[in-house]
Amino acid sequence: MCVTSPVLTKVGVKQNLVQERNHTQSLIWTAWTVDVIRGLLISGVVFFLATFAAVFFRQSQATAIVRALGLIPLLQSIQNIRIVYFQREL
Repeated sequence: MCVTSPVLTKVGVKQNLVQERNHTQSLIWTAWTVDVIRGLLISGVVFFLATFAAVFFRQSQATAIVRALGLIPLLQSIQNIRIVYFQREL
């Protein structure tokens, strides 16, 4: 679930920053904000569905594991947005 959710929810804002040469500081902050909101939403959904996953698999320990894995999209979304400059140079 944590692997497929970023693929299904990509907005394309970072790709736009890579392609566009002229962009303002507000566009950079908007891209970062959209990415963080997306990460929060995905992590929140995974957090609340973790209990159902544990019941489905009949493993009480699965709740903590799934919740920990649910933090991955949030942690990935708070990375520095200026990393797109490095991607543009590749």
